[in-house]
Order: sequence, then structure tokens, then C-alpha cells
Amino acid sequence: METVSVRCRTNIDDYHYEVWPEVMCCRPVKGDIVAAKSGKRLVVVGVAHNLTKAGTPYLDVELHKSA
Repeated sequence: METVSVRCRTNIDDYHYEVWPEVMCCRPVKGDIVAAKSGKRLVVVGVAHNLTKAGTPYLDVELHKSA
């Protein structure tokens, strides 16, 4: 099974140091829930395509609390 490389990020201080997934089974979309290793959960509010300095593609996933 193929996976998608992701970099999850949030600007919420209480969640900044959580360990978020680095790979997902499919591309996340707005509204999806992502769980940290600790079990804390945030909602996907944005997804952008990006490249590492080496040219490897990944998805930049912005997380926030649900409304």
C-alpha cells in the first residue's frame, strides 16, 4: 500500500509539541480529524503541496481545533 508523506502543523501552543503523523494512507481533506500520538485530536483546516530541499514531495497539513 502506498502512503502520503505529510508534515502536520498548528499554531496552537498547547499542541505544538505533540507528535503528529508523518505519513497517511491517503490525502487528508478539510474537516478530517488527525490524532497525535498522545491521542489529542485536531481538525484539518488546510492542505498544501510542498517539496523538501531535496525535491521530495509532501503535504503540508494545517491543524486547528474544531469550530
